[in-house]
Amino acid sequence: MQKFTLITGASGGIGREMAFICAEKSFNLLLVALANSNLAELSEELRSKYAVEVNFLELDFSRIDAATDLYEWCVQNNYEVDMLINNLGIGGKEKFKDIRLDEIRQMIQLNAYVMSAITNLFLPMLNRQPRAYILNVSSTASYFNIPNKIVYSATKAYVNTFTTSLRNELKNSHVSVSLLCHGGSTHRVDPEVEKKLNNYFTTLVHETPHAIAKAGIEGMLKNKKIILPGFPSKFYMVISRIIPGFLADKLVRKLFVPSSPKKNYPKPIQEMTSH
Repeated sequence: MQKFTLITGASGGIGREMAFICAEKSFNLLLVALANSNLAELSEELRSKYAVEVNFLELDFSRIDAATDLYEWCVQNNYEVDMLINNLGIGGKEKFKDIRLDEIRQMIQLNAYVMSAITNLFLPMLNRQPRAYILNVSSTASYFNIPNKIVYSATKAYVNTFTTSLRNELKNSHVSVSLLCHGGSTHRVDPEVEKKLNNYFTTLVHETPHAIAKAGIEGMLKNKKIILPGFPSKFYMVISRIIPGFLADKLVRKLFVPSSPKKNYPKPIQEMTSH
């Protein structure tokens, strides 16, 4: 029976780059993303370029049973998964008081619940393989208390704990569990950060999706516990550990909170009338 690498969030950015890297390694692929993600075009490109089998499924993951639908699709089509890459997720950049309840629910659902549900459903299948891999994609945002990204950074902290705990639980099994914890990606730069840093520093603290994806796949295959791709993620990890919390909080407030517009107060009368 053919084996497949299943990648969620495969339609763009890091997930798309992972699909190309895996296809280049001759891995058959199951690509999964949200509805209307144009996976058909990507699948055809990968088939023709790398001569691998590629199947895709677009799902509305806001539905509570979407993970079950994904699993049943694989079972019904005899798709045997030996590599599971949980990359699906969404971010945000609003003050917590301005986020709607349905947006909070969707972010927790996509970033935490869907990853957990998919992993739970596919773990028996992964356990049947001589060697199997799980790679969960997180963010260095999980190491900081980031204003305007509260739910995002909290869900990514969940991904960290979930992944490392699952790795510990499966330590004596043949299922490898790895965490990809990347810093900023050039395909999705926070506009507030970009505004406050010049082009040189914006480039310096962000990695390309390809570099992040390559480090993730290679680290997964080497059974690394935590994969920190490139300088930015390593820098953020060190910063989060060595500087006092109040300084880290001040730093992220400076970067992520919009600057207050300067108020134009009227000049004092003596200034206005002096010569």
